[in-house]
Amino acid sequence: MENAATQIGANEIRTFANIGVHQMTIPDGMTVEQAVRYYQNNPDVEFAEPNYYRHKLVTPNDPSFGSLWGLHNTGQTVNGTAGTSDADIDAPDAWDITTGASSVVISVIDSGVAWTHPDFAGNIWTNTGETTGDGVDNDGNGFVDDVRGWDFVTSDNDPMDVDGHGTHVAGTIAASGNNGAGITGVMWTAQIMPLRFLDAAGIGTLANEIAAINYAVAKGAKIINASFGANTCAVSERAAIALANTAGVLFVAAAGNDGTNNDVTPHFPSSYSVASACGAALANVISVAATGQNDALASFSNFGAASVQVAAPGVNTFSNKPSSTLTTVYSENFDASAMLPSGWTTGGTHDSWGVTTMFAASPTRSLADSPAGNYLNNTNSFALSASFSTLNQGGCRVTVEARYDLETNFDFLFGDRSTDGVNFTNFIEVTGSTGGSFVTSAPADLPDGRATGFIRARLTSDGSNVDDGAYLDDLSVQCAGTPSASDQQFLQGTSMATPHVSGIAGLLLAKDSTLSVAQLKTAILNNVDAKAGLSGKVSTGGRVNAHAALLSLEPPPPASGGGGGGGGCFIATAAFGSPLAAEVQILREFRDEDLLTHAPGRWLVAAYYWTSPPLARLIASNEMLRSASRITLRPVIWWAGLALESPVLAWSLLILGAGGLVVVLITPLMLFQARRPGTT
Repeated sequence: MENAATQIGANEIRTFANIGVHQMTIPDGMTVEQAVRYYQNNPDVEFAEPNYYRHKLVTPNDPSFGSLWGLHNTGQTVNGTAGTSDADIDAPDAWDITTGASSVVISVIDSGVAWTHPDFAGNIWTNTGETTGDGVDNDGNGFVDDVRGWDFVTSDNDPMDVDGHGTHVAGTIAASGNNGAGITGVMWTAQIMPLRFLDAAGIGTLANEIAAINYAVAKGAKIINASFGANTCAVSERAAIALANTAGVLFVAAAGNDGTNNDVTPHFPSSYSVASACGAALANVISVAATGQNDALASFSNFGAASVQVAAPGVNTFSNKPSSTLTTVYSENFDASAMLPSGWTTGGTHDSWGVTTMFAASPTRSLADSPAGNYLNNTNSFALSASFSTLNQGGCRVTVEARYDLETNFDFLFGDRSTDGVNFTNFIEVTGSTGGSFVTSAPADLPDGRATGFIRARLTSDGSNVDDGAYLDDLSVQCAGTPSASDQQFLQGTSMATPHVSGIAGLLLAKDSTLSVAQLKTAILNNVDAKAGLSGKVSTGGRVNAHAALLSLEPPPPASGGGGGGGGCFIATAAFGSPLAAEVQILREFRDEDLLTHAPGRWLVAAYYWTSPPLARLIASNEMLRSASRITLRPVIWWAGLALESPVLAWSLLILGAGGLVVVLITPLMLFQARRPGTT
């Protein structure tokens, strides 16, 4: 040992005589890896390894961490259901390696994100190429003042969530961790890029989805979370995701919540992970199923032995939500007067809009298109609201109470919105009848942050058959309030499972920002926790494990290139518990004195070092596997010891044994062949 150190100018720092270990300095200009390899190649050195760091075990101080069973399951009861210990992604173990990085940008293409939520503090992406509020498209990407993403539903720069779905997804990925408030995401630190294409009712168009994907790719997101879908593939959608693949963007998609087999009935965009009617499989897509608190496939979760790759926690998932408090910026109940409210106007063909006491959702008046009776044929009339403002507001939407009787599929009532009172966008269209009752309309999105806004009701009829028409009441324009740190909710679905996988991908990029899409997928899919209930349901047969995925990035100890002492015997060390075990030393000596002295042996050793570390980690973590491995290895160790003492005898026995096995296998075949009847 002293001679080996002297040759490279290294000095001993201290000796642990009881275990025969020396701590050495590293000479200037030599890396740790080079020093380890040098000592491993020296016949006077039994083993060499880096002076590894150990870290404190990290658990966040977020008060609701105990509800996040998908991150850390101790068997605790969450939302009325008891779990199974370790039916989780091993997040605390992963956090001992990394808790994330602000350089990792993950796009949440969804219903928006309540980005003002205190538990997203520091984790919302900022477009550094844009100047806030100057009304100029500074970065020239076609979107004005898109400082924190874009709302493709109402074409404004505030992707505020009014539905709650996207906020929940984003919270699972990267709610601010260890901040003493609310929850934590899989990543404590990241940059969430909110892109809104699902409206207040949770519905989005293909065109807006594609626009959001293109935006995410152009602005540097490396992961896209897609917790949405439908059963029809679209060539244009696939093309956008394919371009994301070319740009090195991982696309993580929900498998669907129909409880059906995606191999039989595909679900898109998740089913682009395999070949479809729209084209070949896309290498950047991971399709995610959902598991519950006991590691079983959720009853609602879609599955597919080929088309769904992996499962993740997706039942009773606790995460952030928008504020439950809404700010009313405009309302009208039409009760103040028998005249139209101040600022309201009407017009069009056969215009007879006015206030009536005939019917009302709340006493005593409503707005009607024809208060005196039925509307006329060939009507095209409207009532236009007074102006209102959504300045300094986000997540704005309109609702109204409506009662109508219209000729089905021929006469219609429309709801339109405008920011100037001249150019209108339709947001609702109805026909038929409400059966004599008022019904509350689904919330409809309005542009945020606008100085003026207008709502228009419009009735059209054809040339035959008329009816009573429409009555409108309790019009309300409300915008999202500011969430508190305690604004969270339970949701379930593959939509909730998917962000667990996106978060793991983010941790991997935080550990190594150079990882390709293929490397990310390999780390995630090759390091799952195998579950019998997932075999045949997802292609990996397992549920994701963040810690195992991160460990797969750790390089194994350097292996010897030949000629002397080599690296660790990983599997034997795992089985016998120590690199100093006598059994391990026999195998190491056989490797150094026999295998490394010829080309086939060196090839075998290299292959072993390439494949054995993950298997060794698995064996080391399971006493049953350790016991089985010891039983399996003992004949090998006996033979290796014999080979060291009497090589000729050992190799002769091996050849005779192999030959005997061949004879045993071939003899029945020869007998069978001899007894086969001839053919004529």
